[in-house]
Amino acid sequence: MSEPMVADDRAEPEVLADSWRSPGGRAALSRARRAVRGRLRNWGLTAVADDVLAQLGGLVTAAAPAGLELRMRVVRPVRLLLCEVYGVGGEHAPSLIGVVAVTYGSRTRPGRPPTGFTHSFRFPCREG
Repeated sequence: MSEPMVADDRAEPEVLADSWRSPGGRAALSRARRAVRGRLRNWGLTAVADDVLAQLGGLVTAAAPAGLELRMRVVRPVRLLLCEVYGVGGEHAPSLIGVVAVTYGSRTRPGRPPTGFTHSFRFPCREG
């Protein structure tokens, strides 16, 4: 006799999202850094901010001449952060410059305190 099926009672993942538009120019990168760092702090992800900002720098610089749009999403509990950078300007639809994906968490080992980790990846979608 087979065992009865048990309903999967795991909750749906929580998704946090935000986006910003910024005019182009020399200050675009510093505005993007402040916005991203502030949002990550609000989401309790200060520990991954440096990795995210290091990966975003080149993508934001590529988008900066015309203006840019940043889109961020965090998916919990899978601990995935996605940052998308779009170039905007004129009458054209935003064009995807690249994506940064970050996974984060902590490892536990018997007899040792937990250690945090981040893995970050940058996927450029076009040459900037």
